Amino acid sequence: MPLSVIVSSAAMGEGKSTISSFLAVSAAVHKKLRVLLIDADLRRPNIHTLFNLDIAPGVTDLDNSGQDWNEATRELQGIKGLSILTAGVSDNRPTDHIERGVIQNVVASASKWFDLVIADSPPLLPVQDALQLAPSFDGVLLVAKAGDTNRDLTKSAVETLHRHNLPILGVTLNNALGVLPHYYGHYSYRPSQ
Repeated sequence: MPLSVIVSSAAMGEGKSTISSFLAVSAAVHKKLRVLLIDADLRRPNIHTLFNLDIAPGVTDLDNSGQDWNEATRELQGIKGLSILTAGVSDNRPTDHIERGVIQNVVASASKWFDLVIADSPPLLPVQDALQLAPSFDGVLLVAKAGDTNRDLTKSAVETLHRHNLPILGVTLNNALGVLPHYYGHYSYRPSQ
């Protein structure tokens, strides 16, 4: 059964694009799934940079030109099963594209062709984009950055998702190795005698 996941966080800079990309690559390579990764962050797109792709054609081009989504997706050399739909060239109207249902229509259609659809979205609290998109997905994967994410902001993001009856598939802790070993370094364990 196909699954669609939107990846978001409470605030910017918590690693949504990195987690989305690693999840997509892992599912394609290790699970042999057909995966579509969508850059749904039309305000600060990053997926094209991570995969060294041109930003267009992408989501905004689907809306502006009427191009079909499967003509705008790109398959990557060396990563069988992974297709990417970039954000497209910014026209400073991200809300318009979301309100017209461009990404939502891609998700509905792509779920017939792909085992897993993953969307990298803007953070939940500063803008409404992720909240508008999330009902079109099976659930939300929330990203928090160890040692950096404000606990109250994350709690607020979770409460916002609950208030809108949006399923949370899980929370992933990003940058854990950069923070946790230092924290756990204060403890030592000795064998009992």
